[in-house]
Amino acid sequence: MEKPDNQKGVVNLLVLLLLAVAVIAGVYLVKQQTNLKSKASLEGVSLSLQPSQINVNPGQSFQVSVFANTNDKTLAAAEVHITFDPSQLEFQSFEAGKFLPVIIKTGQVVDNQLTFILGVDPESPRKGAENLATLNFKAKSNFTSSNISFDPQTQIG
Repeated sequence: MEKPDNQKGVVNLLVLLLLAVAVIAGVYLVKQQTNLKSKASLEGVSLSLQPSQINVNPGQSFQVSVFANTNDKTLAAAEVHITFDPSQLEFQSFEAGKFLPVIIKTGQVVDNQLTFILGVDPESPRKGAENLATLNFKAKSNFTSSNISFDPQTQIG
């Protein structure tokens, strides 16, 4: 009668050990996928906002595209930080493009900064010039003028 209890204990210990190894491996792989390079360390890849200038009226909604050009490099992830004046503009929504379609972090606004992270499988990085995301803003009723720009915290890799 004792032998089945010992076997259950061994099986339970093996299952627990297997789960612990799986959790450790999963944490390691997640860290590998979100390890991004800064813009400065990845020469050749550029991000731009398009259009570069737009005329809007108070209360008017408009779109700005975040465009990536990898030139001859590859791109697997982008952590984008966009600054804007929240007293002049209201951020409304964010849509990921097809170039880096996996949304790792959705568009979140804190103070005057919009942050989002996009990616693809690191084993299949992208190459080319494509739209990363479309940002939808609305000019507030007191709108006079405002800048939308990349914050230096933006990282690509």
